[in-house]
Amino acid sequence: MTDIIEPRAQELLAMVGDDLRRAGLDRQIPAGFVVTGGGAKLHGFAELAEQVFQLPVRIGEPKGILDLAEDVLKPEYATVVGLVLSAAKNRRAATQKGNGLVSRLKAMIAGA
Repeated sequence: MTDIIEPRAQELLAMVGDDLRRAGLDRQIPAGFVVTGGGAKLHGFAELAEQVFQLPVRIGEPKGILDLAEDVLKPEYATVVGLVLSAAKNRRAATQKGNGLVSRLKAMIAGA
């Protein structure tokens, strides 16, 4: 199995590196990478990424969130938890600025 998966992991990391170079971002990552997702749990993946990028790599997991089910505190859920938290933060900010749906509807009705 390793003979099949390891070359694919190297290929994936090489493609990420190529995309970063094309976007001009390869020199803007001095602190290293955080990898998430189920693939991050593959034995030796973080170490392989460190070899490919010559930078520190760690596996990201959701942390510091109260009342989150233990099943969700795994690398495969880190991205989705981050997106949900970001959406909640943006929604709170929009509501505080008066840009929420209710505020816009009130403005539309008042202007009618």
